[in-house]
Amino acid sequence: MVGREGNDMARRLPLLLLLMMLPFSGRAAEASERAVVFSSVETAEQRAFVDAWLPLLSDETAEAWRSRLEQGQVRWAEIDIDRDGTPERFVMGTAPQDCDRYGCQTYLVRQSGERWWRVDSEHMSEADVAIPDARRGLYHSLRRGTFATFFTLDVGNDVVFRPLVNETERAFAFDWLTSNAKDDERPAFWRKAVDENRIRIATLDLNGDGAAERLLMIADPGWCGSAGCDTVILRPQQGQWVSMGRINMHDTVRVLEEKRNGWHRLNTGTDLLTFGRRGRITEITDLATGEVTR
Repeated sequence: MVGREGNDMARRLPLLLLLMMLPFSGRAAEASERAVVFSSVETAEQRAFVDAWLPLLSDETAEAWRSRLEQGQVRWAEIDIDRDGTPERFVMGTAPQDCDRYGCQTYLVRQSGERWWRVDSEHMSEADVAIPDARRGLYHSLRRGTFATFFTLDVGNDVVFRPLVNETERAFAFDWLTSNAKDDERPAFWRKAVDENRIRIATLDLNGDGAAERLLMIADPGWCGSAGCDTVILRPQQGQWVSMGRINMHDTVRVLEEKRNGWHRLNTGTDLLTFGRRGRITEITDLATGEVTR
């Protein structure tokens, strides 16, 4: 999911930050809730959305989604979970390989600026999905049978990775990557990666000091996976660029308004990063489970 957007997005919109899988009690299930109603994919807009976005938001190819569409094996639902005026979307694959005794693989996605983000992907039975009206503190919830997914909202600015656009940026990326390469990473590899536009960059001010940090992404198939592509976070310090940490990121990241230790938290699309006072990554939270992995 690298480089499919070309413009930075800085619209302040809610983001689903934390997902926690918790049992849903029978008493809670009896509370007032809004049913999620699925239907077949019928409109040209729906088909275009599935064709354009589901290959980016799932682990399936564009060809696989087109095959599902042609065979009527996609179900669709919309509901405004957080009541912000922009409905979230559910896209369910109903091909035999999508389904098991728990239901069919379903992707819950929400819009942020010009981009759609995957919030959750679970097997769901379309006959038993609902949004309870009751909240748990700051948390909204999505009920799927006897389980609920809880999430909270936050605000931030989206930043999109882009290609290196001039010789200054290309020289910066090549010099830093070769100077900090591992033993098996030869300069010729980085020169080829830069020349073939497989290095991407994003700039963002994480501590509000007016000096932008830089993110270098290695957008090479060997360096990318379901969590995104290998990315190093750099900050200026006494005329040099110092690493703040290295982690996989997706092509759009979000700088949250919330600060800890003087640094904004950063949503990579898969993880939520917290930085220490010296600017190093000190905590990584898995957005799908809420588990702190570091």
